[in-house]
Amino acid sequence: MVIGFEGENIICENNDISYYGRNLTTALAENYPNNYYIIYTPRKDSNKKLMSLLNNDNVRVKFPRNYVLSKHRWYTGTGLMNATKKHGVNIYHCMSGYVPSVFKGSHIPTVITFLDPMCENVSWLKQKYYRWKSEKACDIAKIIITLNQEARAEVINRYGVSPEKVRVVHPCYERDCDESVPENMFDILRSKYSLPKHFILYKGRLEEEDNIDDLVRMMSRIDKHTHLLLLGYRTEHYERVSRELSHELYVHHCIRQLDKVHHTDLTAIVHMAQAVVMPTTHRLKDQYKLINAQRCGAPIICADTPVAREYGADAVIYVKTPEEAANHLNRILDDEQELMQLKQASYANSENFTSEVLATAMIDIYQEVLHRHRSRY
Repeated sequence: MVIGFEGENIICENNDISYYGRNLTTALAENYPNNYYIIYTPRKDSNKKLMSLLNNDNVRVKFPRNYVLSKHRWYTGTGLMNATKKHGVNIYHCMSGYVPSVFKGSHIPTVITFLDPMCENVSWLKQKYYRWKSEKACDIAKIIITLNQEARAEVINRYGVSPEKVRVVHPCYERDCDESVPENMFDILRSKYSLPKHFILYKGRLEEEDNIDDLVRMMSRIDKHTHLLLLGYRTEHYERVSRELSHELYVHHCIRQLDKVHHTDLTAIVHMAQAVVMPTTHRLKDQYKLINAQRCGAPIICADTPVAREYGADAVIYVKTPEEAANHLNRILDDEQELMQLKQASYANSENFTSEVLATAMIDIYQEVLHRHRSRY
């Protein structure tokens, strides 16, 4: 089977689509090596993201032959259709909420993944445009994939799609989470980043919409001599509001903020944390943080949302207020046995988000689409 991917975001951008696309491509290539995976893009950028994908022998990247003349035709689909025919593509997978119209009624069936069906992070004008594109994509695609049940319900209700056509396939955790961490690495990182001996970890943006101030309020109720480690770039809100709040609550001395941490050190730092806190859980990047932290065996305390419960199951502590988060932290930090049970449950639940589970679910969908398509002829 030859599978084509819409690849501009996968190899060129640094966003949720690219993160999902690279993880999916790698999972398929490693677990189903007998298939070929072709990434189509009109941009000829060469970067580390692209090189990491090409480490797999069964992954190829295809560009237009004549970049200047073919770029527009590639985007609109005519050039892309000719390329997929030439390369023997059996099924084409789109990830940006758009399917070129030339695939409608063609011999190549399409599958689409909706990463943000609600279009929450764009203006109303772009929402209108994306909705128009998404409606066309839902009409053309044979199967629509979402990453959680809430997004599935949104696609069904918003675009009037039959429930049988929409499937939920959870993403997989980052492969770096499976790498073992030598014991001496903890001491090295503690010295390298001046890390406190005991700390609760938050990784993400330091903005108001990320509920960063709730973490400051939470720390004002922590009984133990434990620090809060914030991994994220300083923002105007953090400097102007969060730091002032920490001084008002007399917790500024136990909050440590780091701008830059090398990505190879992140897994080890998660292992070092007594717990991971997540005050927001509704975005795709939050879902990835949750399953990555679970794979590292970290006790997780996060905002109580349907998506968080779908991903965390019984292995995560769900809270609605900073006071509730502080109460749970005070309890588990005093109880070594409960802390160990949470770590074991967290790691066990991560088995539902392995690359094997993701790849198998996706291959089953591809084969179902191909079987239906071929039975028509």
